[in-house]
Amino acid sequence: PGKLARRIEQIASQPPAASTAPANAAPAPSAQAGPAPEWAQLVEQMDRAGHMHVAEMMRSRMRVIELGAQRLVFAQADNFPDDPGPDVKEALFKLTGQRWQVERSQGEGQPTLREQAQAAAKAEREATLSDPLVKATFEAFPDAELIETQPSSEEASPRSSAANGTWN
Repeated sequence: PGKLARRIEQIASQPPAASTAPANAAPAPSAQAGPAPEWAQLVEQMDRAGHMHVAEMMRSRMRVIELGAQRLVFAQADNFPDDPGPDVKEALFKLTGQRWQVERSQGEGQPTLREQAQAAAKAEREATLSDPLVKATFEAFPDAELIETQPSSEEASPRSSAANGTWN
């Protein structure tokens, strides 16, 4: 413990590093260009409108290739034999009052919202583990474990927990 306290004091006296990410690291999924912000907003609107099943399909099973005015082209992210397109098309009509062209394609799409959330959580965990203070703690206590915490109810809704892969 005394050694750990000295190490903590040493680390605390140093200025923080400009960035914890390596210079050659790929950008986080949320920083990638493309339809993700509009798509996330559309999925959230679908969820709030009570189309929770469709919103979850959109969040977990659809990789957006193209998203435009009343047009959605997606690649399916899973191996389910059914096509979520017809359900999404019907729910989009109910949500917007406009007919949508919804098309499944074999092209390369953006990661699903669930995949993006999982990648962000993984990057956050890796950043935490690479922190010098955390490294020093693990050196002092080799049997220690990093315990994941769940956000408080004010910080997250059940929808955001489901999007991150956790369920009640």
